[in-house]
Amino acid sequence: MPLTTTTRRRLLGLVLREYRQKVGCDMAIAAQVLDCDISKISRIETGQRGIRAKELKELLNAYGVHEEQQEMLLSLSGSRRDAPPAWWQGYTSLLVADSLEYLAVEEYASQIKSYGSTLIPELLQSEEYTFALATGDQGTLPGMKSHFATAVRARQHAILRSGRTNLNVVLSEAALRQEVGGRQLMQEQLRHLIELSAEMPWITVQVLPFSAGSGGITGGGSFSILRFQALPTLGLVHLAGPSRGVCLEQPQDVGVYLQAFEQAQAAAFSPAASRTFIQRLAES
Repeated sequence: MPLTTTTRRRLLGLVLREYRQKVGCDMAIAAQVLDCDISKISRIETGQRGIRAKELKELLNAYGVHEEQQEMLLSLSGSRRDAPPAWWQGYTSLLVADSLEYLAVEEYASQIKSYGSTLIPELLQSEEYTFALATGDQGTLPGMKSHFATAVRARQHAILRSGRTNLNVVLSEAALRQEVGGRQLMQEQLRHLIELSAEMPWITVQVLPFSAGSGGITGGGSFSILRFQALPTLGLVHLAGPSRGVCLEQPQDVGVYLQAFEQAQAAAFSPAASRTFIQRLAES
């Protein structure tokens, strides 16, 4: 299945519009930079069409964007011919379009904030836990379950092992007590959480206990938020769901979920207390 570029186009369009407006440039001037009509600029900024690397570079230079931010946007746009193959390109047949859209952007994030309501997020799953979930997922074809687990391993390696991405996770106590694959497998998953956070200091895990009530998160399930160091105003929210979820990139949506995550963090145990809590569950 080919990768669509809707999410990346919308993200890029939001940033280009922000840069254009920041320097007081209207669409007519931007159109002059690319020697095109105004409708093309409008379609680029609304994500209705893509933009070539050369055109993107010309606009960013005209807007006075710093080199670091330019490099980030060129990579994020997917228009660079010299970019190495992404890890997910070998698994496109397994993943629906919205998942691919999120994964195509995730590898460029400097920070991921993730909330797990009833399940452990993929980035923190043990291999056995992932396979148990795939086995119970009616949307995963029987012959593809092991391939899906392999894809999750590849994602974990690409995102976590480099240390370039800080991962902050808040887990509901329900996610720790939901015995996916049985009691023994779940105990192994809990030990896996402890080992990961000890091995990789850029991973922070906090537990939101039942005693904390809603923890500021009401009426919603699991979600993740991507942030980008070179582009602090940019963000992407991924909402988990049976169809592999949906993406939200509008600043107001990102702001709502950032606030919810911060409230959950404040209500959760500290990382040290969370490790103790998880260890106790693993041994019970």
